[in-house]
Amino acid sequence: MKIDAFQMLYDRHCQLVGMALMYVLGSCSPDMPDQVRVAYNELPQVIDYNFHVKPILSDKCFACHGPDAQNQKAELRLDNEEGAFKALASGEGHAIVAGKVGKSLAIDRILSEEEEFVMPPPESNLKLTAEEKATLIKWVDQGAEYKPHWAFTKPEKSKVPRTDADWAQNEIDHFVYKTLEANGFDPSPEAARENLIRRLYFDITGLPPTIKDLDHWLAYDADTYYEALVDHLLDDPAFGERMAAYWLDVARFADSEGYLDDFHHTFWPYRDWVIKSFNENLSYDKFILWQIGGDQLPNATTEQILATAFNRNHKQNSEGGVIPEEFRVEYVADRTNTVGSAFMALTMGCARCHDHKYDPISQKDYFQLFSFFNSTIERGDGIFSNNAIENGQMVPNKYSMSSGPVVPLLEEEAQDLRDYLLTQIEEGAEHIDQQARANEEQFQAWMANVSGTSPAAIVKRNSLIHLTFDNLRDGKAYDELPRNGPARYWGGISTAEGKMGQAVVSAANGQFVADGKPAIFERVDPFTISFWVNANKSYENAHVMYNGNNRIQGYRGWDTVIKKDQLHFRINHAHPYQTIDIRDPEKLPIGEWVHYVWSYDGSSESEGMKLYRNGKSIEFDVVRDYIYRSTMPYLTKAPTVYMPYQGLIIGNRHYDKDFTGGMIDEVRVLGTAVDDYTAAYLYDQRSGSDAFIKAFASKDAKLNEFYDLHVDKELAKQRKALREIRLKEVALIDTAQEVMVMGDYE
Repeated sequence: MKIDAFQMLYDRHCQLVGMALMYVLGSCSPDMPDQVRVAYNELPQVIDYNFHVKPILSDKCFACHGPDAQNQKAELRLDNEEGAFKALASGEGHAIVAGKVGKSLAIDRILSEEEEFVMPPPESNLKLTAEEKATLIKWVDQGAEYKPHWAFTKPEKSKVPRTDADWAQNEIDHFVYKTLEANGFDPSPEAARENLIRRLYFDITGLPPTIKDLDHWLAYDADTYYEALVDHLLDDPAFGERMAAYWLDVARFADSEGYLDDFHHTFWPYRDWVIKSFNENLSYDKFILWQIGGDQLPNATTEQILATAFNRNHKQNSEGGVIPEEFRVEYVADRTNTVGSAFMALTMGCARCHDHKYDPISQKDYFQLFSFFNSTIERGDGIFSNNAIENGQMVPNKYSMSSGPVVPLLEEEAQDLRDYLLTQIEEGAEHIDQQARANEEQFQAWMANVSGTSPAAIVKRNSLIHLTFDNLRDGKAYDELPRNGPARYWGGISTAEGKMGQAVVSAANGQFVADGKPAIFERVDPFTISFWVNANKSYENAHVMYNGNNRIQGYRGWDTVIKKDQLHFRINHAHPYQTIDIRDPEKLPIGEWVHYVWSYDGSSESEGMKLYRNGKSIEFDVVRDYIYRSTMPYLTKAPTVYMPYQGLIIGNRHYDKDFTGGMIDEVRVLGTAVDDYTAAYLYDQRSGSDAFIKAFASKDAKLNEFYDLHVDKELAKQRKALREIRLKEVALIDTAQEVMVMGDYE
């Protein structure tokens, strides 16, 4: 009885307060129309800025009174309290006075029926509903509290509403019941068990129950059947698939590139990771962290790196005529926009061109976030091989390529085997180093009785290709000559006086093509490239000489290119991510002949390279030092889609800048790494031979390297055995599925 009496007093108190408030509103502000008054009585007890007021202001007011300074009317901003509460520029008062509806000119304007006074103005084609007007009135009366964007507000745990209804069986039910009650609805009666079972199956797995499932759960003889069924369905792998379907929409998941020909790029392993994450109940903080920056974590696991495929799930354009940098920037913008929408519920993309008009994001904020995703080693165009055609998901991984960064995904057994091979490689390389340090006695014996071994003999024995260009007919056009044979040339290729006889003059509208197959190298093969080059002008970007595939296949093979007048020497699987790229720190002089020897020991590391300029060893810059897949170019048309391998080429390279007017002479390729004396011989046969002879006369210890590389048979045997193990590791890793992920320059 006492409780009922207290409830009656409380209800009467609320009624009196409501009547008093209506009296105040009626006496301190223009009379509210009946529709607004009715709407006012039906509003929630507390008006929240973010959920009730801001949508109205954003939709109906911000176009003229928002953050866009260029379109701001009457110097009035309603998107923040500073602008809304300050005195009007007209001097007529304030648009909003917190807690005082009668003194808030904005309320007078929204209730006005005069065309010249009402807001929004008729010419805007915007109009407030009665409920929207009532919401703004009640918000002002309650203090016109502004709040930060809800996405930046820490959630607070709500108190469970008090209800006396027996219908509510858990805390969520209390919230549901309270809302139903507030809207004048009664709860529905509990559904039949078969209906609840079917709903649960659809809600949790997205699939209907089978007849067998239905019979089992209908016969389940326990009051807790519902909880047991929920637990059973949460353990079903289909739960993760159901949940992943929603997230993959947010992550713009697709196994194709989305532009033009819509070629394939493989992302299904990322999809499987999302499913696995839901089924294993990965915590939400890790679910976010790994996807945004898993590659940045200390000692990041393969799983954490795979999660960053979220940021590479954008469209990718492999059309030949695109400007790569333009689309690379588009990909970074896509990541920025998607992170904003997926994790912050913000339309970040608006701030790419200007300060956001409706959310607290400036253009500066946008590009600061943009910068986090702008350091990934990627290209704006695509890298594809046979996975570019219609059966792209069916081709062996050996013939599948993706634009880096990528992560290889080996099965557990294959990964164990690779780890074993890598250990064998490390031990084999160390054993060779030890043997080289221990062969002093054999070296001294050779020094005392050398015969038949010299730089000249080494060059002759190991030469795979030697191009002098002296047998080319002078002229500017060779279209009438055969295009087959060991060397062919066409278009604007010409000859000129070279360093040693004739030189070939490069041209964008032609090619000199030699049989390059003897000089095709795997990343485990030692080799040496020797040539003279003469740049006739400054080059921002030029492809000088190459023996491999073209841009669409990531420049597989080896090549020499010019970037900002500096000569680069590269061996590539898929440039720029998987490549060893070194460069001469000095710029090429214009109009001068310069000789280069580029030597490589097959170690798959830049440490295994040496660079000589004009016979002298030089320290080089390491641009990139990361490669783990094959560098053998695709030789047939099938795996290259188009532009198959043609040979060792000087001149035009499909889609790339050329070395037009530049000259090349005396190209020689060796199937071995070289030492200082052999490099000097390649530069100048006479002086190189003289230096070698003098070294013997003086018992120069530097001849150790020559002996180790070219004379010691035991070391040669060990290097051959090590190469065989390295080839097995290459063959194994080439079976791995690769997925595009995030990865920065190291």
